[in-house]
Amino acid sequence: MSTLPGGCYGAGMRADAETEQPSSERNFAEQLRRAREAQGVSQSELARVVSAYGIPMRQQTITRIETGHQSITMNQAAVLSAALHRPLADMLQPVAEDMTVEQARFAAHAAEMQEAGLEAQLTAAVREEYDARRRVQEIRAGLAAVQERRRLLTSRLMDDVRRQKRAGGMAPKG
Repeated sequence: MSTLPGGCYGAGMRADAETEQPSSERNFAEQLRRAREAQGVSQSELARVVSAYGIPMRQQTITRIETGHQSITMNQAAVLSAALHRPLADMLQPVAEDMTVEQARFAAHAAEMQEAGLEAQLTAAVREEYDARRRVQEIRAGLAAVQERRRLLTSRLMDDVRRQKRAGGMAPKG
């Protein structure tokens, strides 16, 4: 088991006295199992997907990770999270019913902050879309004006050519 120098765990890395597994690994294992089952993905399928990402893994490895009998590397955690389309940070959070009141408040606050950030991004994207549509309309109007001007100039030129032909021919080039 990996610990920080001096035998201390990092933030949120308390060891479980029963398994000596850091709480973040327990959280990841439970979140992994729940996410996989919620998506209807078998352990074998998940192992194949993870292996396709370049991290060799077998179904038995998934079982050992989910049951807390095998530690995982950050690379494995990142690829497992990506394979299940879940942010790694979410996979490290305690399962809701296992959370203390303090952890639930923190998770709720984090979700609120994430929601506010996404709402701000959505507002900005809507504004950008509006600006882009307005710009497209301006460009179309400008294009239409240029096309009309070209049509009028071409028409005027053709009229001049016709007049010159009727008046006795084209003027010599020179």
